[in-house]
Amino acid sequence: MVQKLIELSLRNRYIVLAIAAGLFAWGIYNVQQNPIDAIPDLSDNQVIVFTEWMGQSPQTIEDQVTFPLVSNLQGIPKVKNIRAEVASYGGYEKQYQLVIDPVKLQFYKISMMNVMDKVKASNNDVGGRKFEMSNMGYIVRGLGYIKNKEDIENIALGSNNGVPIRVKDIGSVQMGGDLRLGIFDADGKGEVVGGIVVMRYGENADKVIQGIKEKMKDIEKGLPDGVSFKVDYDRSNLIEAAIANIKDKLIEEISIVCIIVIVFLLHWRSALSIIIQIPVTIAISFILLNTFGLSSNIMSLTGVALAIGVIVDNGIIMSENAYRNLSEWQNSHKPNQS
Repeated sequence: MVQKLIELSLRNRYIVLAIAAGLFAWGIYNVQQNPIDAIPDLSDNQVIVFTEWMGQSPQTIEDQVTFPLVSNLQGIPKVKNIRAEVASYGGYEKQYQLVIDPVKLQFYKISMMNVMDKVKASNNDVGGRKFEMSNMGYIVRGLGYIKNKEDIENIALGSNNGVPIRVKDIGSVQMGGDLRLGIFDADGKGEVVGGIVVMRYGENADKVIQGIKEKMKDIEKGLPDGVSFKVDYDRSNLIEAAIANIKDKLIEEISIVCIIVIVFLLHWRSALSIIIQIPVTIAISFILLNTFGLSSNIMSLTGVALAIGVIVDNGIIMSENAYRNLSEWQNSHKPNQS
């Protein structure tokens, strides 16, 4: 079988070269498309659900979407953890604080529960029905979210002798921060606000990080004076260092192999046939990496580097075997000298 394959390749050498060139070009394309990362992703699979319901409050989305979804996902086999979150740390959570004067409450005969209900009811977006006019359908919506503290101050709580009683009549409204259970500190030099970027499964880590850096530059232009981004941990440095190290080792290995093959065989055509196998095989390996969804990382590229030795070893064995058979054939057909 092997002998017939070799004979077929020798008879159609140009077709074989064309196929090899095509695979090499396809492999180069796959090299550019293959995701790059420092180490293989061994973490558990994650499913992130983004919910957008225009005109509805976060509480409504929580009750109608998040809670039923989480409740049903709890029964799926092999699910380890379920958590609908924002990965941010540190800083104060913005809060409107209502400071009420109990004497004024008693004077206007308004209960604390009534104040709470009125404020909650005044901070909500509600959806209405639609009506048609001039062959057009219009959706009725009530936009009632609070945008500043003046909106809270003007919320009506009741009336006194026909005069409306507003929040500002029974207390004051101020901006503040919610109580915190911890502080996010950076190197013991002060408090900061931090965030973590979660990459989607199967994405190219190097491209995602570069895209985030470009976006950060655009956002930083609009930040107030004294506020800036500081990257505490950037995986791209590890990725670039790991890939550069593997590339250097591949180049060194290919160079050493070429020199050894040329020196020992002392025949440039035989050496060339072995050397050509290296880039073609490496290019084809990236086709397989993309086919099986594997990224370029320390593990996969190390495997490619180790495989180069096997490739060269097979090429040397085949060349040496060809030399031996040619030598035996020449000796057997050498004319006898008398």
